[in-house]
Amino acid sequence: MLRTSLIFRRSPTAVQAVPRVNLLPPGYIPAAAITPRSGLLIIILLELVLAVYILQTQRQQALDGVRLFLDNARGIQPAGEARLANLTAQSASLDEELKQIRAGREQFLAKRRDWPAVLSSLFQAAPPGVTLTAVKDLGESVSVSGLADSIELVNTYRDQLAKQAGFTSVSVTSLAVEKATTKSSFGMSVRIK
Repeated sequence: MLRTSLIFRRSPTAVQAVPRVNLLPPGYIPAAAITPRSGLLIIILLELVLAVYILQTQRQQALDGVRLFLDNARGIQPAGEARLANLTAQSASLDEELKQIRAGREQFLAKRRDWPAVLSSLFQAAPPGVTLTAVKDLGESVSVSGLADSIELVNTYRDQLAKQAGFTSVSVTSLAVEKATTKSSFGMSVRIK
């Protein structure tokens, strides 16, 4: 169903009606282009960049004030000495805050997980007959779900994952045999270094 509305335009001779047609389907809602997780990372990075910029600007203003004072101060008065000490303290404080922000950024970047390497290790350790169906990030560990042709293959997969260099512990959290397909569905918890 097309919805139309009329727009009236004035001309010197008469009022004209021009139809406006809405071609979007009723109830159309555009899909989100950014997921909540990626949006959060973008916001965090923008806040870090903004904080670094603000601190550098404040530091530069403090240093400019010190330079101006030193350039114009031939006969320093006690009030000028206090102002100089205050500006020097502000500069040192801003330097310390900048170091903390940079350390926080380094910690944030260090905690990021190298997903291509983790997924590669998980899939390469799977023997023939084991199919992974889901991998979920749980913080310090990863939950792995899948199907295997037998329970022995699940144990083999667990042992091969335990031998991988990037994992500290591997444990089977669930194991069931599906009657219709005679495949074993499993769940594992893999702790990452």
